[in-house]
Amino acid sequence: MSNELARRRIHEHRVRLGLSPEQYGLRIGVSGMTVRRVEKGYMPFLSTRAKFARALDCNHVDLFGMPDLPVRAAA
Repeated sequence: MSNELARRRIHEHRVRLGLSPEQYGLRIGVSGMTVRRVEKGYMPFLSTRAKFARALDCNHVDLFGMPDLPVRAAA
């Protein structure tokens, strides 16, 4: 799922629950600022992606797509 779809899905879930970003953040274990940033398209740390995915009952890779992996120089 692209970051745009993840952003939209998280926002719709929060609104459907009738929660402010702060209330939603408390419920899933992140700050309200983090909720707002993710809803604007910010890609959070892996541990934070997992919290959003748990809230939506899915896998973080399914929600946000593959994480950026460091590139190793060829030997």
